[in-house]
Amino acid sequence: MLRVQSVLALLCFSFSFATAQVSYDLSESDNFSQRIQQDKRDIDAYVSLIRSNSDSAQFDVALDYQKKALRYARQSRDIIILRTLGIIANAGLGKLDKAEAEYKRAFRTNGAQTNVALHIAMSEAYLKFKNLDKAKMAVATALKTNPADNQSITLLTRLLEIEKAILVTGNVLAYDESIKRSQVAGLLINDLRIDQFMTSPAKSDQSMTSDQGLTDYADSAFAKEILTVHTLNLRSFRVQNGAFRPDADFTYQDLALLAEDILHLTTGINRALYIGSPSPFFDLSADDTAFNAFMNSITRGIIEGNISGKIQPESSVSGAKTLLALVRLKELLATSELAKN
Repeated sequence: MLRVQSVLALLCFSFSFATAQVSYDLSESDNFSQRIQQDKRDIDAYVSLIRSNSDSAQFDVALDYQKKALRYARQSRDIIILRTLGIIANAGLGKLDKAEAEYKRAFRTNGAQTNVALHIAMSEAYLKFKNLDKAKMAVATALKTNPADNQSITLLTRLLEIEKAILVTGNVLAYDESIKRSQVAGLLINDLRIDQFMTSPAKSDQSMTSDQGLTDYADSAFAKEILTVHTLNLRSFRVQNGAFRPDADFTYQDLALLAEDILHLTTGINRALYIGSPSPFFDLSADDTAFNAFMNSITRGIIEGNISGKIQPESSVSGAKTLLALVRLKELLATSELAKN
């Protein structure tokens, strides 16, 4: 009885918290709207409303506020901010031509050429439409303004990774900012053809056809691949209460564990090689489950470390990073470059 009461109390708290958060968001929006009613030239209030609506994917509403704000904006700084937000909203609506128009209009304003946020917004818009050349040009303009800008450097790095992955694989998954567990299963079977390299393939036909308690894979476009991968008992694909979670994001840690497990299954790589070594990463301890996997993967060029000293193990891994890692993994398996430990 006490347990039931506790659960009910938790549900009531969660509902109250969610309701309070919605009410807070609405009151914030109402507050900005009231500010505009009191002063139609309150650009900061317009900007806040544009951003909040864009964040909630209400891009058409955001553009309505942007157009109204542009009527009253007089300061160059305000006009550039509004044009930048216009790029984001139009890109969100799938209107690249209008995003470009906002970019061009921004250049009529003093200071636009050296505004990093403006160029990054346009670069990200081009990336959304898979125009890598123009995306690189826009982010290069941002870097000319501030060569040390971290956001610009990160974006350029991603663009170059995408370009390389497209050249090497031709797979449009390279553009995806994150990749799903089901998609990685598909790549393992259809692209990497991991079954060709297995020294100890799954033993029986029954193990290859039985779902072994999986509950959520049948409707996936990669159902067959998920079932095959499941028989390999890879740590990055372990199920939770029968759930494979095909639509969950694959993480950087998942990628490292995947690489190490495949190398262990195919070449006998030592999965305890770096135990006892100090960690070179601020956000990954030496006794972490994935530490040895990261070290094995990085030292063999399957994935890359970060010069910042952080590895961000729980972050979603991009399509480009995944594709490039699997290409390198396939090279190691096919050419026997890996020395067994």
